[in-house]
Amino acid sequence: MPILAPTKELLTEFKAREDELQNHDKAFEAVDYEHRFTLDSGAKEILRELSEEAKTRDVYLVCHCLIGQYCHREILMVLAKQLFGAPIGRVHHPYDVIAKRAVDLSTSDKSLWR
Repeated sequence: MPILAPTKELLTEFKAREDELQNHDKAFEAVDYEHRFTLDSGAKEILRELSEEAKTRDVYLVCHCLIGQYCHREILMVLAKQLFGAPIGRVHHPYDVIAKRAVDLSTSDKSLWR
């Protein structure tokens, strides 16, 4: 579901930094990925639907990142759990920034959605 992917700009910059640094996780931090990751309203609805489906059967999100690396797939899992109560599997990183942004959505911060 390409609608759940990062913007082309963020992905392009991330890939360039990953090549430059030769380190996936350092590139994730270098581009400030958690602050810059956004989804459009259509993606929010898809994530809501997947979250509801996950309550009755297994739903898998896949990505090119290796297990244990920082990844937008895990960001989506954190959002699905926080925003829609989805049961999720293991997340390898805390994603504190994205978790705070999700909490802020219930108040005034709408920066997660483009």
